[in-house]
Amino acid sequence: MMSVATLKWLGVLAGLVLAPILLFFALRAIARPLMRSRGSVLLNQKITAAGYVLYSCQLLFMLGCVILYHFDAAGLIGGALHTAAGVIVAVALATLGFSLAEARLRRMGYPLTGSAAGISLPPDSSLLQLPGFKPEGFLNGIEILNDDKTPMAFVVAVLEKRAGLDRPSSIRAMLQIHTNGGILLPFESRQAAIRVAESITLESRQNNHQLICRAVGI
Repeated sequence: MMSVATLKWLGVLAGLVLAPILLFFALRAIARPLMRSRGSVLLNQKITAAGYVLYSCQLLFMLGCVILYHFDAAGLIGGALHTAAGVIVAVALATLGFSLAEARLRRMGYPLTGSAAGISLPPDSSLLQLPGFKPEGFLNGIEILNDDKTPMAFVVAVLEKRAGLDRPSSIRAMLQIHTNGGILLPFESRQAAIRVAESITLESRQNNHQLICRAVGI
């Protein structure tokens, strides 16, 4: 049976490890919307190689801070971590740095999450001709086809930005595209559908993605 001193030591060590990690991820979650850096982990996704690298670096950073705190109390960094101001500055710098790194990775085409499952239809597929895609009362709109190259986070962002969907609706639409192979989104007029399709296609090409989006009508 462990002694009281051992239990006390384990409790202190757990606090030193867990407290900064929890504080880091809490501040990171707050910083994301302020920096327009959306959350990466969406429903039905797995972490990619880039995600594992970034998240591992975050945990190693926290472990390094704990080691410096414990074994280098007389040093510059270790000593600073023994003060409230030092801890706040370290967490703030880590939050900013890793948030910027995450945003940069996504812009470079290295998403932190992805999914192995999904349906990709031929580029010339017409969803109007396939069963199960046409919403009731559909007259004009856009069709978007799934592919295995365009990051899911980009699809969500462009639907929110260009198609006028809110965040939850954009995520649901992205998952439907990925799971079913595509989606038909209705618009009030043919002109509105053409405008949205052209803007999505333009932004996709500007970001070196080959997302297929076109205006369709009955």
